[in-house]
Amino acid sequence: MCLAVIAFQALTDWPIVIVANRDEYHARPTLNAQPWLENPQVLGGKDLTAGGSWFGVTQDGQIALLTNYREPLVAKQTSTSRGKLVADYLIHSQKPLPYLETLKDQAYLFSGFNLLVGDRSGLYVASNRRLQKSTPQHISKLGQNYLSELNDSFLIKGNLGQDTFINPVSAGVWGLSNAFWNTPWPKLVLTRDAVSVYLQQCENQLKQPVAAELINIMQNIVPVPDGLLPQTGLTLESERQLATPFIVGQDYGTRCTTVLMQHREGQILFQEQSYAPGSINPTQTVSWLYSPVQPKLGWQVLVN
Repeated sequence: MCLAVIAFQALTDWPIVIVANRDEYHARPTLNAQPWLENPQVLGGKDLTAGGSWFGVTQDGQIALLTNYREPLVAKQTSTSRGKLVADYLIHSQKPLPYLETLKDQAYLFSGFNLLVGDRSGLYVASNRRLQKSTPQHISKLGQNYLSELNDSFLIKGNLGQDTFINPVSAGVWGLSNAFWNTPWPKLVLTRDAVSVYLQQCENQLKQPVAAELINIMQNIVPVPDGLLPQTGLTLESERQLATPFIVGQDYGTRCTTVLMQHREGQILFQEQSYAPGSINPTQTVSWLYSPVQPKLGWQVLVN
């Protein structure tokens, strides 16, 4: 998972709305979003190479979402898959804070990650990288505008702290990519702001958000000007390729776009759209619905 927009308590009827692109090598075996055989209360995609996941939800409304931290100049720390963090949280139906407290002392064993966990009562983000590590590498390109948004995003407002592992997510529309929470890379700012405008329109017009319209926002492939590219240690060509919200590539690119919406009464909608190598056209779209009013039905497939 490489780009996500998280709207928490931004809508009256839908306190959680998340839309995310998963960027990965197309050759890596993947199971599309579906209830997990070993625990059918859990719904999400699955990485068949390491057995973990990048994004999932339970029927009780527990959410876990993971992005890797982009640091190409740092050696890989462990062979343990970061996707295990998502799977462990969802399978064991743990409360977010106790889970993250337990993880805190083991986080150094994993390569760099950002992990979002929680439910309708609260969301929390944890990272085993510190804010000061993500700051210097971008200042030279994004300059004062970057620092201004950095402060507005979580230092002044107190949304996140510089040195803490666990941080609560405050109400609003936020972005998460392969740097620290809400770091204003162009791809993140573009999608976060577009989703925010769309959701505000839905709220003003008393309309339910439409998953297909959120997915459309995430399919932006307009190139980013070189002067706005982050500097993360990759080649200029790679920075250009990875800078768009949706990445088109034969070997590496956006594999799927996922929308999760949780209603205030407990209803959960989970829609995933998948893509083939080198294409923005969907190969498959599947929608799942869970209603606490009819719990015995479990996850139901909706016909698109």
